[in-house]
Amino acid sequence: MSGTVLYDRGILSKMEQEIAGVYIPVQLAKDDTGSDQPALTADSQVFTADQLSRLRGYIEEIVRETASQFTAGEVAPRPMKKKQAGNPFYADACAYCAYRTLCGVTEQNTERFRLPCSDKEAEAAMKAIMNGEKEAESDEQMDT
Repeated sequence: MSGTVLYDRGILSKMEQEIAGVYIPVQLAKDDTGSDQPALTADSQVFTADQLSRLRGYIEEIVRETASQFTAGEVAPRPMKKKQAGNPFYADACAYCAYRTLCGVTEQNTERFRLPCSDKEAEAAMKAIMNGEKEAESDEQMDT
């Protein structure tokens, strides 16, 4: 199993009784005492309720900003595209867009497309947000 789970002994033990890392990406450390907060191995994928709350707040702020921009008529074309193996650019999502003639994005100006960030960079950014170390980035900082 991959993903993350809430750092809560009650929830973890309901997902996997022994918390041994067989079915969930979490494993008890050898020095776990069975107390309230579990001691976990370093590679366990858990987040606290506070961290998840910060991430939710960040996402909600992005949604609010996007809605505000749409209602103000600020709808700049920034198509997201599916990553293809061996290709640093994404596949052409514009091919299916009913508004392609309005935005002006063509196959010749793909520099307007966002390049993907690595999984490691994305995870580091998410953890920084969840730990309260990073605020929402402006559009200029997010574009490549």
